Amino acid sequence: MSQPALRCDHRCVHCGATDVTREAWAQWDSRHQAWTVREVFDFAFCHACHRQTRVEISPID
Repeated sequence: MSQPALRCDHRCVHCGATDVTREAWAQWDSRHQAWTVREVFDFAFCHACHRQTRVEISPID
């Protein structure tokens, strides 16, 4: 029996909020008719404390 994948949250290192976004490039996929993420960059922004941040990963119980 395989174990289920661990679930996690991405949180702001300053305030602990999960309302964070990352800068990324998206590319149009004609076959699927949808945007797909091509690259995710280091820049992160917290919309709770309104500043640039780093993202920390925390497990969800």
